[in-house]
Amino acid sequence: MKIFKKLAIFAMAFTFCFGAGLALTACGGDNTPDSSVEQTAEGYEFTVLNADGSAAANVNVQLCVLGNAAACYMPMATDANGKVVYNPMGFPGKGEYEIHLLSQDLSTSLEFTGPVTTPTVYGEITLTLK
Repeated sequence: MKIFKKLAIFAMAFTFCFGAGLALTACGGDNTPDSSVEQTAEGYEFTVLNADGSAAANVNVQLCVLGNAAACYMPMATDANGKVVYNPMGFPGKGEYEIHLLSQDLSTSLEFTGPVTTPTVYGEITLTLK
C-alpha cells in the first residue's frame, strides 16, 4: 500500500510539472526578438518644459481615466531633464487618458499648453508650463 501511495504521489507531481511546463511554453515560447516586428515604447514619454523652454524638474505627471478625474493613477515626477516615462501600471496600458501636471508636493494643479489627453498608442508628448 505504501508503494502504491508513493507511486501515485510521484505520478501526480510529474503530471503537474509536465503540465506547468507545457503552459509556460504555450504562453511564452521563444522570447527572442523578431526583427520583422517593430519594437514599441514601454510607456508615454513626457517632456515637461518651463515657459522659457528650460527643463521642468520634479513636476508630477498624472494620468486619469478619461471623463473621471477621480480615477487617477500614481503620479510620476520628471527628472532633471524634465523627462519621465509613464506607463499606467502596465494595466490597462495604452489608451486615452487625461493628462494632469502637479507640483512637486502634489498640492497644486499646474496649467500647461500641449495635449490634454494621451493618444491611444505610446509615444512622445511635450508639455509646456504656463
